[in-house]
Amino acid sequence: MRKKAIGIDISGTSVKTAELVYSGKGIEIVSFHSERLEEGKFSEELAAVLRKKIAEGTKVVSSVPAKVAILRSTVVPFRDKKKINQVVRFEAERYLPFPVEEAVVDSYIIEPVGKGKRIMLVSVRREVVEKHLSFLKGFGVEPETIDLDSMALLNLLSGEKGNFALVDIGSDTTSISVISGGIPRLLRSIPKGGNNLTETCPEVSGEALASISDGITYTISAFSLQKTDFQVEKIVLSGGGAKSKDLSGFLQEKSGLDIVRIDSLRDISHNLDEEDVRGSGDVAIGLALRGLKRRETGTTVNFKKSLVETSGGRKSSPGLIVLASMIVLLSFSLVFLRFYRRRVYLANLEKQIESVVEEAFPGESLGGRSSLEIVSVFRRRIKESREGTSPSVMFSPLGILRALSLSIPSSTGVEITDMRLEGDFTQLEGETSSFEELEKLVKDISSSDYFMDVRIGRADSVHGKVKFRLDIHSAPVRGSRIHTNES
Repeated sequence: MRKKAIGIDISGTSVKTAELVYSGKGIEIVSFHSERLEEGKFSEELAAVLRKKIAEGTKVVSSVPAKVAILRSTVVPFRDKKKINQVVRFEAERYLPFPVEEAVVDSYIIEPVGKGKRIMLVSVRREVVEKHLSFLKGFGVEPETIDLDSMALLNLLSGEKGNFALVDIGSDTTSISVISGGIPRLLRSIPKGGNNLTETCPEVSGEALASISDGITYTISAFSLQKTDFQVEKIVLSGGGAKSKDLSGFLQEKSGLDIVRIDSLRDISHNLDEEDVRGSGDVAIGLALRGLKRRETGTTVNFKKSLVETSGGRKSSPGLIVLASMIVLLSFSLVFLRFYRRRVYLANLEKQIESVVEEAFPGESLGGRSSLEIVSVFRRRIKESREGTSPSVMFSPLGILRALSLSIPSSTGVEITDMRLEGDFTQLEGETSSFEELEKLVKDISSSDYFMDVRIGRADSVHGKVKFRLDIHSAPVRGSRIHTNES
């Protein structure tokens, strides 16, 4: 039985179509077409070919560009796919810079977490999908699936289990996906592409080359900073811009990683000029492979299906109203529970600080004193210790507090929101303006002789801020003085 599918890759300036056929002999690419969009329209020749193919029963899969998508990971407290689908829009509402009613949202599963699952929410503006559909319908084309172009490339890499960065260099945009075990964990776009690399002016081309390479290496470094157990092993290049002769060498020197080109014609028979198809046809071939349901990755989105489901569900059914009410009630309950737990935690932390100060500086009772008074005693005793007027030996938790205060510059853009001490282990939570600032904080704390291991336990970008958690292990105390840069 023969199956046929066409992948349509539309950018701002061009369209590429790839027609694939699957039979008992394997997969064959029977046609590839690439043309500029003159006045934002298909040529009559291409439109006629597409109408004919669709009339013959050929499936169509298209895509919207990755640069219009918003990806955010979150954890839901259940594993059932149906339940996950029911709440993705409510979860996405927290991260969207526009009303959820204006969004089309899909998701895919990243990994199990406890009794739930970590999922990736993938959102685009509704008008983007509606305009895409309207544009294609104008030529008699009705796609079965609307994918994300960067995710379509995963169909060309099925079976790839390592950790790598997938870089798609289009005409005017470069999309960077960090992939682990076949699952996209991060997506970022740079507003420069292959057109910038082919400028006649060497200075402009060189600037674009450096900008794209810096953006790629920064994205990899920032993600590795969040996931300390995650190491990107290589960079896989795709797109027409990947043909630039200078890019691979420059990027390899910049990143120190192996650079490979994606092989979009792997195990696909053809009678085409490979140089014309490779790179520029990567997304279209990946989309067609999805239409054939060959080399499926299990990590897919379909904005066409999500648009239909949300459009059909705009009249609120009683079931959805009940579900929404339960989610709102649960949210309020969680807020109250977190507030109550925070009050209990702060009360316990106050007692712990009181106990630490009393044990570090015996002979001065702090019972009944306020937190401000305890801090005042703490500062006075620290000053006496620095001046050598106090014979007391520094107690380890107190030493940790002092070492941290000395390690974090007062001018830093870091705000510490929570702290927990357990023996030689300290956990800091806070937020900062950027991943670079977080990396600087780690270096500052690591520079103190008092700490032997500083790791980032968590780092997430939320509303322009980087929220983090640091896990810090203290070095064994080697005497009554703390060894810091000030000592």
